[in-house]
Amino acid sequence: MEVIAIIEAFLLDVQWIERLLLISSMVLITIVELLNSAIEAMVDRIGTELHELSAKAKDIG
Repeated sequence: MEVIAIIEAFLLDVQWIERLLLISSMVLITIVELLNSAIEAMVDRIGTELHELSAKAKDIG
């Protein structure tokens, strides 16, 4: 989805700063999603038992 938005940013008739802001926001969203996935994988790797703090860590991530 982010790739489509970045391609559309190049197709829009906007100034370079607006294009830069559009692309950087998509990159930032991708980075945050990767960090969230890393947190969830780490919590799953530590243990398989259900724990209240593990669930909170995954929800907050």
